Amino acid sequence: MATLDAMSGGRLTLHVITGGNDHEQQREGDTLPKDRRYDRTREAVQILKRAWTESEPWDFHGEHYDFTDFVLDVEPAQKPRPKISFGGSSPAAYKVGAEEADIYALWGEPLAGTAEQIQTITRIAEEAGRDAPTFQVAFRPILGRTEEEAWEKAHATVAQIRARTAGGQQLTRRHSLTGPENAGSQRLLAIEGERHDRALWTVTAAATGGAGNSTALVGTPETVAAALMDYYDLGVRILSARGYDLLETAREFGDQVIPLVRQEVARRDAAAA
Repeated sequence: MATLDAMSGGRLTLHVITGGNDHEQQREGDTLPKDRRYDRTREAVQILKRAWTESEPWDFHGEHYDFTDFVLDVEPAQKPRPKISFGGSSPAAYKVGAEEADIYALWGEPLAGTAEQIQTITRIAEEAGRDAPTFQVAFRPILGRTEEEAWEKAHATVAQIRARTAGGQQLTRRHSLTGPENAGSQRLLAIEGERHDRALWTVTAAATGGAGNSTALVGTPETVAAALMDYYDLGVRILSARGYDLLETAREFGDQVIPLVRQEVARRDAAAA
């Protein structure tokens, strides 16, 4: 990873995934229960931080990792080190991410639920004597030239998802037959109603069985940009977007939404200066 950061000119951000499904982890030989996996993640993140910043040999003796006289012989380009991103919606995840991560990645939820998670993570970070991580929220934008066109595309997208899952076929192998084990997917499936706030639509999440990054922001570029700014006002500083139609949405989002968001962020920052 340090080599990749050096090769990319300091562009690496490492997103650490602990794994929320016991069966999925066991497929790859990982038999630790979920909360102990978070303990292991904490150690791994601490090790990465030291490896990227210390030039003299050092020891680490933890529950899950144990080695002596280690020193990394490749320095990352970023100083003091690349950023570490982290996600999860369980109490164990909140604690590790709040105390160790530089970026905390959340899935797109209604504003009230997002604010609740930000407050929880911020409080835990403060209790640990550190600043809260930077918050990131991810969505699946569905754009149209008019609101009507955007919603037609949204309903067509869900129809395609349901056609793929007809007969009980799952989009991924991650969820058990009794439903997802990870708290983030459970939160998505527990959201009541379909439309929330300015543009959030959770039917896409229900159609995918609570798969990660599956809630949609639906509307014109102006509506979706305004909805993203609602999350900015909560304290979110990284707004992540990935369309169900990957290439077309990337083009539309880059051409039509990002400039509006940048313009509004600049306006608000100037007003606050």
